[in-house]
Amino acid sequence: MLESYIDKVLCGRKGVRFFFPLCGKAVDMKWLADMGHPVVGVDIAEMGSMQFFEDQTLIYSEEVVPAIPGAKVYKVKII
Repeated sequence: MLESYIDKVLCGRKGVRFFFPLCGKAVDMKWLADMGHPVVGVDIAEMGSMQFFEDQTLIYSEEVVPAIPGAKVYKVKII
């Protein structure tokens, strides 16, 4: 669906930041990142994130969030 409206969303802008709450395995995140846009996805279910990284064959780093018990940040660098 996003693909149908991407021109209206971007309005010709480059490097538009996108936020995906409850992202799960939203493939639009990878698609937008491949277009050069910074993307942040947030989900409480670690399994969905792991499956997304695997499905998209992404290499990621993992960091613990000291201020939030059990919380982790996963980062992917898409060139």
